[in-house]
Amino acid sequence: MKKRDKVKSSLIIQFTWIIFVSFLISMLIALFCTAIMRWAGIDFRAFNTILIMLLGFAVSLILGTFFAVLFFKRSVDLADNLKVALRKISKGDYSVRIENKNNNKDGIIYDVVENFNKMVEELNSVAILRNDFISNFSHEFKTPIVSIKGYAELIKDDKNLTDTQKAEYLQIIIDESKRLSNLASSTLLMSKLDSQTVLSESKVFSVNEQIKQCVLILDNEFKTKNLKIRLKLGKIRIDGAEDMLQQVWINLLTNAIKFTHENGNIRISSLEMEKEYIISISDDGIGMSAETIEHIFDKYYQGDSSHSSGGNGLGLSISKRIIELTGGKITVNSVEGKGTTFSVYLPKLKEDYFPKKA
Repeated sequence: MKKRDKVKSSLIIQFTWIIFVSFLISMLIALFCTAIMRWAGIDFRAFNTILIMLLGFAVSLILGTFFAVLFFKRSVDLADNLKVALRKISKGDYSVRIENKNNNKDGIIYDVVENFNKMVEELNSVAILRNDFISNFSHEFKTPIVSIKGYAELIKDDKNLTDTQKAEYLQIIIDESKRLSNLASSTLLMSKLDSQTVLSESKVFSVNEQIKQCVLILDNEFKTKNLKIRLKLGKIRIDGAEDMLQQVWINLLTNAIKFTHENGNIRISSLEMEKEYIISISDDGIGMSAETIEHIFDKYYQGDSSHSSGGNGLGLSISKRIIELTGGKITVNSVEGKGTTFSVYLPKLKEDYFPKKA
């Protein structure tokens, strides 16, 4: 039964009870009055029939009104509380909550209060994320600009700089400019992905072959740190945006390389389930704290600042969004000092788990 139908049904039942109880009490009063009249020897048949009917109607109306007032008092109080709470929310106060005094968890008032409090919690979470986003973006955008400005002024004002120093400072300016460019591109991509409900240019392709190509692309990075890469992939076919998903593997592998010690190991494996594939990328690097794991997919979040160089905190946010638009999900499991495993769940093609009959 739909929520709306439940509300209607609950209202009808409660109104029916009010009418029934009012009628029942009126009947009891009428019987009591009749008994008193008989006991006193009064011939109640002598009374005007219309007067008795009007009296009974009046008693029922009074009793019905009394019970209706008792019933709707809670609703009126709830409306007043909602009015005050909404006024506070309109002013940006998301700490407001409505106390639930209704013990009946199946009642309308209970549902209204619970849903209202959940809504405020969600609004509060959105407000916190928005403020964090603005703060983090401002920091990420400001840092390279300050660096560029500082080294440019050094080159301009310090006449005693050697050619080697000038070349070093110019390289820093180039790197920071590239960082700004990447930040702008990533922010635009994240904004584009957030506004999409499906990925365009979707097609069927082999994910296991794509991951192997990504490993070859990053071959120099693996060799620089003398990392051992172990591949154990089965056949994986999905329907998705090939270019976008390649960005996911590049990002996950780059992170694994970045946070794995020299001579470390990186493992890529797959597991085929009934309706999905699970692709895992594991390393035996520095791992993450519980706090970092909790926020690892937040925009511009980089965890320990000592490991934040070379990134803008958007890679995992973008990867997560791409995977979601592909119909999958991504999880992380990590232990500090022992390593990290990212697991990507991707849906299988329908014909793969519902094979056509010959």
